[in-house]
Amino acid sequence: MGAVNEEWFGLVLEIGSYSQHDPYEEVSKNIRHAVNWQINENVHHFGTQKPVDLERLKAIIRGSDYQGYYPIETLRPGDP
Repeated sequence: MGAVNEEWFGLVLEIGSYSQHDPYEEVSKNIRHAVNWQINENVHHFGTQKPVDLERLKAIIRGSDYQGYYPIETLRPGDP
């Protein structure tokens, strides 16, 4: 990310895209590049779909310098 050296280049951090490792550890590694988010209802936790741990995610975000919006993606039927 840093090699691009462009102020208009950044990461839309979609937490549902991390599927090989602990998604919260991966988010922690990449949050410094985030310019926006896509917070999903579920995460792939070591290959298994699980509901997102909003408290854990909130702690990661609060420990960062990110200031902006947190878009939420809901895909299940019914009222999210």
